Amino acid sequence: MGKFWIYVITQMKRALRLLPLAVISSILILLGLGLTAFMLFKPDEMAQGKKKIEVAVVGNTEESYLGFGIGMLNNLDSSRVSINFSYMSEDEAKDKLLKGEVSGYIVIDDDFIEALGRGENIPIKYVTQKDGGLIEMVARDTAGVISSIIVNSEKAIYAMQAYMNINGREDEIAAHTKNMNNNFLSIVLSRKNIYDVNIADGLRGASTLEYYSSGLMIFFTFLLGIGSGLFLVKTDKALYRLLYIRGHNAVSQVLGEYIAFSMILMVSVFTIFLSISVVILSAHIDINASYENFSISAIEFVVRFIPVIFMLSAFIFLIYELAGDIISSVIAVFITAISLAYISGCLYPADFFPKAVRNISALLPLGAALRYMLGAFADSNKSVLYTVVLFIYILAFLILSFILRKQRLEKNF
Repeated sequence: MGKFWIYVITQMKRALRLLPLAVISSILILLGLGLTAFMLFKPDEMAQGKKKIEVAVVGNTEESYLGFGIGMLNNLDSSRVSINFSYMSEDEAKDKLLKGEVSGYIVIDDDFIEALGRGENIPIKYVTQKDGGLIEMVARDTAGVISSIIVNSEKAIYAMQAYMNINGREDEIAAHTKNMNNNFLSIVLSRKNIYDVNIADGLRGASTLEYYSSGLMIFFTFLLGIGSGLFLVKTDKALYRLLYIRGHNAVSQVLGEYIAFSMILMVSVFTIFLSISVVILSAHIDINASYENFSISAIEFVVRFIPVIFMLSAFIFLIYELAGDIISSVIAVFITAISLAYISGCLYPADFFPKAVRNISALLPLGAALRYMLGAFADSNKSVLYTVVLFIYILAFLILSFILRKQRLEKNF
């Protein structure tokens, strides 16, 4: 046991010599993290009115409830900051659609208005370009407000008025019309208050900022293996045999190097946390004022992240054992980080994948790490389960590394 700790101390000293390179690598990765985070969390240009999705409206709705409702969407509703409805002729709408100046246009002709007055259900015609992408989807869904809320509201009012006329209660029409209009106005203007927006899949109550903070830190910690992995590359393969002769078997070698490498990775990660904290404090940025519920402190986040660091250290260690040389190892770490981060939900919510893929991603190393971290924010009952999964992965990666090192030692004799 004394020889083992001597070997650990030796590896720690070696790690300290390589630490400056690891820190430089951390700073470079931090720049990438900052750029990605800025793209994800920058102030929404739409919310500031700098850019709006344009939807054209073809037809005359001035004398109907429908025109009043569209006016509400443009001037009073929360969607006004991102969607703008503009009246124009169909020829003009087609021309603007071809030029990309509008995302699509709605056709509200006289037949539609008349059918609406009779309480008939005729769908609104919405014209757009093929494969318009996300903006087209948003425009289509927002245009659907007209047919789902406004149109149905108008049909309900007309139906009520027709019922009153048939039953000889004409004197009550005005009062009931006013009450129904007030109720429908309340529904339209308070739509944003009747639902919560969350990213699906593993969130279970965590906010968007908490989700991506966890996912991006896992992803970039894995990428730190590119720079910190210089510690794991040995050009002199005979060194393993020399260590074995001096009483350090495969288990002793791997554990000693793994402990030292974990310390390098931990210092690199803490460098990122410290740098981010300094930037936030220096810029007087109040995260909770801009985003909802970052529900644990930075210190709690760091402490909870430690098991993830040990798991990723074991994973990266195994990759370097498998690859052998520096070029193959760097490529393997990079490709593994990108592919696993994506399918595990670190870069993109896994809920958008098929159910079979979601089930698999939750048990992948990075997927388990993400859900373990989210447990701190969402108070998930599965947090303990994913903690166990993390330690199972640590053990599995180390055992595989033992086997590979042992095979290498036996091959050298």
